[in-house]
Formats: sequence, C-alpha cells, structure tokens
Amino acid sequence: MIDRLAVIVFGTLTCAVASAQSLEDRVRDLERRVQQLEKQATQPTTSVSVPKPASSQPDGWRQRDNWRSLRRGMTEGDVRSILGEPGRVDSFSSFSNWGYAEGGTAHFDRNGRLDGWSEPR
Repeated sequence: MIDRLAVIVFGTLTCAVASAQSLEDRVRDLERRVQQLEKQATQPTTSVSVPKPASSQPDGWRQRDNWRSLRRGMTEGDVRSILGEPGRVDSFSSFSNWGYAEGGTAHFDRNGRLDGWSEPR
C-alpha cells in the first residue's frame, strides 16, 4: 500500500513539475516576444504611404472608399487630407479621438499616428 501511495505521489509530483516547466517555458517565450515588440516600438517609424483619397472634398468622410484607404500609422495630416476636418476632437495626454458625422471616428496615439477607426453608419 505504501508503494502504491509513493507511486501516486511521485506521479503527481512529476506531472506538477512538468506543468511548471511548461509554464516557465511559455513565460520565457512571451518575455522574448515582448522584448522584440518593445524594441520595434522604440525604433523610428517608417513613413506610411498615403493613398490618394477618392475625393479631396472637405467631406471626404462621406465616401466609404476613403475610410477603407486608411492605414495604421498615418499622421493626423494624412487622415485630414483623406477624410476632411473632423466635427469633434477629443484630446487626452496619451491619445486623441476625432469624430465625424454618422458615427465615424479616428483614433490617434500619443504620437499623432492613426491607431484605429470606425466607419460611419
């Protein structure tokens, strides 16, 4: 009976050690990936080519093709040249949001680079 108990305890400990080792390996891999991403984030960004807007009208936001030509990393000037002036600008210390009619929005990071957007309804 003690032998069986020892085998059970040993087996359980072996599984726990293997699981802990697997978690440690996963953490090391994730730390390596975070370091790579942090390194990329600190490197100067390359310029983003700005597609020609479908229209250079001040209400370019009305044309869906203009929204679909947006790319992450564009400057505020790039976005303004494609969509026109926003109807609302909310600026915070680490980001800003531009609002267009009918629910269109553009989100910029602290460096004034386009981080995301939502097309109008």
